[in-house]
Amino acid sequence: SQVLLRQIETSTAQRYLSADEGDLAGDPIGSRLYHYYHHIHGEYLLALTAEDARADAGDAVDEGREAARQLLQNEIDEKDPGAGTYGGRGYERFVDGLDPSVRDTFVVQLNHTTSSFYEAQELMRSILRDGGTYEEARAAYLGRLAITQEMMGSLSAGSDGQAAAAASAHASAETDSISGIAERVTIQFTTVSARPA
Repeated sequence: SQVLLRQIETSTAQRYLSADEGDLAGDPIGSRLYHYYHHIHGEYLLALTAEDARADAGDAVDEGREAARQLLQNEIDEKDPGAGTYGGRGYERFVDGLDPSVRDTFVVQLNHTTSSFYEAQELMRSILRDGGTYEEARAAYLGRLAITQEMMGSLSAGSDGQAAAAASAHASAETDSISGIAERVTIQFTTVSARPA
């Protein structure tokens, strides 16, 4: 439409667009130019109409997406699913259906992951409650959830209680490490807060 607009904005085009066809009766070239520029003007108006229709369709799609997002958010707010749980009869049926050779390993690893998740959430809340930044709390949260392949392997090392002991030792070491991070964050926050304005 920009090309068409440039063509009808010329002084020649304006002269023929504003002329009466009767004034050009004896001028065959002028009559052809009159019809040509009116044709170009008509195409320009059609192009503008098509652009408006596309813009309206795009707006309608955006409005539909926003309405869908809002409905989803309302449903999430209404149901308040939280972090979710994995337990009860469904969990028991699932565990009972596992191959016996991997069942114990799976249960130990899942229990470790679940407890790490709750500890990480509590750590994040405590850092935020003590005045830490969201970035610091998130880093501590992710640090608490992180588990190495070696640790996962040590969780499944033995079925005679060694895995549980290894998980407990690892959790204790990580908790000590993260407690140190939380203390440093609290000390840094206190130091920054105590500075004179």
